[in-house]
Amino acid sequence: MNNLFNFETNVSNIILKRGFEYYEQGMVRDITKLGDYIYEGEVEGNDDYTVVIELDKSQSIKDYNCDCPYDGAVCKHVVAVLYQLRDDMTIEVVPKKTKKVKRMSFKDLVEQLSIEDLREFIFISAKKDARLKVSLEAYFVDRDDTVDIKEKYKEVFRKIIKQHTSRGFVSYTETKKLSKELEIYLGRVNELIAERNYRDACSIIQIFIEEAIDVITFSDDSNGYFSDLIFKAIEILDSIIEADITIEFKESLISFFEEELAKEVYFDYGDFGYELLGSFELLCLKIFKEEFYLTFLDKKIKESNSEEYRIRHFTNVRLSFLGKIGREEQLNQEMLDNISIPEVRRNLVQREMMHGEYEKAKILLIEGIKIAEELKHPGTVNQWELILLEIAESEKDVERMRYFYNKQVFFGWQINKTYYSKLKATFTKEEWTVIIEEKIDSLISEAKSKVKQHSMFNSNPYDGLVNSVGVLYSLEGYVDRLFDLLKKVSRLDLVLPYLKYIKKEYTVDVIFDVLRPLIVLEADRANNRSDYKNIGNLLISLKKEFPQAVGIIDSIVDEMKKKYPKRPAMLDEFNKV
Repeated sequence: MNNLFNFETNVSNIILKRGFEYYEQGMVRDITKLGDYIYEGEVEGNDDYTVVIELDKSQSIKDYNCDCPYDGAVCKHVVAVLYQLRDDMTIEVVPKKTKKVKRMSFKDLVEQLSIEDLREFIFISAKKDARLKVSLEAYFVDRDDTVDIKEKYKEVFRKIIKQHTSRGFVSYTETKKLSKELEIYLGRVNELIAERNYRDACSIIQIFIEEAIDVITFSDDSNGYFSDLIFKAIEILDSIIEADITIEFKESLISFFEEELAKEVYFDYGDFGYELLGSFELLCLKIFKEEFYLTFLDKKIKESNSEEYRIRHFTNVRLSFLGKIGREEQLNQEMLDNISIPEVRRNLVQREMMHGEYEKAKILLIEGIKIAEELKHPGTVNQWELILLEIAESEKDVERMRYFYNKQVFFGWQINKTYYSKLKATFTKEEWTVIIEEKIDSLISEAKSKVKQHSMFNSNPYDGLVNSVGVLYSLEGYVDRLFDLLKKVSRLDLVLPYLKYIKKEYTVDVIFDVLRPLIVLEADRANNRSDYKNIGNLLISLKKEFPQAVGIIDSIVDEMKKKYPKRPAMLDEFNKV
């Protein structure tokens, strides 16, 4: 698209016109600098979209991206941001032979205005722009002494939230904006703490948490901006609890925790409830309310009914708290009473191992494995087996070590190379050759059998072997056998990780005889700019890895451009290759 100052020459008139209209109507908001010559802008419309522009030192356009669904070379949102960016960077120039005159800066302009001018501007602007009115009221909320501080901030937070809500929902883009806007108030709370105004700080942070948690239920927080904000608020609450203030003041917080932790939303939409519970524990330790906290936990356990995770969590918190307050005898008894909880069993096992009581630890672990198998919890079974392996290593029990190493090598969907090396080290070279060949044969038979069982899905048995047999071939240095396997695989993503093993043994022509049809297949399946860009980046990286293959790669690009001349986004991305 050439330079920021002449990009119009490479954009269609229709897109240029629409983008200019967006720019003229002030629909470009919040242009921020992400790094050297990289800018991000938000464009409003029926939906809001984020545009990222990358320039170079000469302000040539290196790259651009928009998260809208448009599939052409450049969209109207990118054009709008380019106009705005150019406008922001422009310095007014008078005709030649006269001196360049700098436009008056914003700071200079404001300093020239009178108080009356500013007030008039604010009144007029606030009538036109409801968001500005809310922002002003929020910024100067402390000036109104007629209302209780909690009520003030409750009203402020609700107004701000409402500004970002449409049809009862806060969209992905608006959630990000809302988070930025509300984060300012966390800064205000920190200022109050620095001034030792704990009463106001505490009032604001409580209202903040109460109002923010509700937003989680009607917002798209996919990127976690708003969740992070709530966690930050809880951290600030912790700092108030830790502060050197009276016990009486801290005791006044108990009702807040009781009321908020009774709300299901804290536990249903994330770990907010568990974090807040940690803050309540801190408070009870600081004000010597240990028994009160234990009673509260008992109540939460009973209220959890059949929700296993919550019961386990609250029980573990209770046991941990007993340890913190030094009630060892009660802790030991309650651990035995709750041994069915994996975390409790693990703590008991670790205690026995610390005292060298390996046989007692083994009994606990074997019991745990039986329970987990009955419940069909393979992850928990694996957890106990890893500890049994640790004991076998301590006792140098080679047969048990081999048994558990073998299970760990093939636990999950991919071979564990660490345990593979440990298993191999327990055998002689001759013994290992026999064992590994038997394992390879077994894996191949198993994969083919699975394909037969699911023949209706037309599965390729060799795809399923790459992450097992393929790994074994690479680890054992069986390059020829590995390459024979890769030639039969139908997915590019499965072949790429193994190029480093075969590139030294085979010519570029031979390797690309395998890669070419897979790359073409990947391009055939692609249907949006993101896909095209990924393929383009892959081809660029392959050029770097295989300099001798530049001609082959260019021919693949030409083939795809001829095949799909009506896919402008593909052509645009492939031209970069």
